Amino acid sequence: MPCRRCKGLLVAIPPLAWESGEYQPSPDDTLGFPAWQCVNCGDYIDAVILANRMATARSVEVSEASPEALVA
Repeated sequence: MPCRRCKGLLVAIPPLAWESGEYQPSPDDTLGFPAWQCVNCGDYIDAVILANRMATARSVEVSEASPEALVA
């Protein structure tokens, strides 16, 4: 699959789990969905990022709709 940013190669990687000094993730805390990273530019894509991009695209479509479409 090509990278959206640079058209480079995306490779599947284990999803990231965030940790800090107070929190250490358990194996159950990792996402069950795949993640991808571009070997060229380093762009990282996972299920959360894709969901946010889809939500943003939907809100742009609604805001660009004509006022008549919003009333109907």
